[in-house]
Amino acid sequence: MSNEGSIFSLSGDRNDQKKHQIRKSKDKNKYKDEKSNNINEGDNVNGIQSSSAIQVGSQLSLLKEKLEVASLKIVELRGQIEQAVNRAELAEKGKAELEDKLRRQREHRHRRRAALAALQEVSTPTPFTPSTSLYGTPKTYQLLGNVLNIKL
Repeated sequence: MSNEGSIFSLSGDRNDQKKHQIRKSKDKNKYKDEKSNNINEGDNVNGIQSSSAIQVGSQLSLLKEKLEVASLKIVELRGQIEQAVNRAELAEKGKAELEDKLRRQREHRHRRRAALAALQEVSTPTPFTPSTSLYGTPKTYQLLGNVLNIKL
């Protein structure tokens, strides 16, 4: 889990660095746009030409800002996607571990039941029946007096 935290913090640091770089370039571009607008206004004598140059410059700066905002969103979304993929991988790994643990528990339970049944089968005494001989044929008992032909 500690490894996961470091991955997220690294991607967060990269995102922060990228945002900082974009903001720096955005500030530089604003300064350049303002400077070029001032030069264009002073250089052009005709008011129509200077206003069209200002409009193009402002449109250009708006498009640059939209591009920078979109690139910031892309960076953020990539970070979120990376985190989601990491979470999904960890979830799959955890799921596999749980399934393995459940499988081992089921196998253990099955072995225990089989061993218990075998033990009960071995330890259960067979009932003694004097009417059966060694070969399974029933014996008939005769009275001792009949065998010895004694009359009473």
